[in-house]
Amino acid sequence: MGETEEEKGTLDSVNFKRVVWHDCFKKLLESLRLHSRTGCSVMCGDGIERLIFPFILILSADYEEQCVYSKLFLH
Repeated sequence: MGETEEEKGTLDSVNFKRVVWHDCFKKLLESLRLHSRTGCSVMCGDGIERLIFPFILILSADYEEQCVYSKLFLH
């Protein structure tokens, strides 16, 4: 279900998208949390099994997003 022209750019629409984006990104980070600390065994294309430690190298965010992310990383 898409937005109508009247809904685009409204405060409700912007806030809804922000909440959805943050919730989705939080789930992504949570799925990496354990593997980033303990590692994850992966069979690579060359047939060798390797232990990898996934992480997000860089995160670009405005102040509000940085506050949200810092809470995720500190817990």
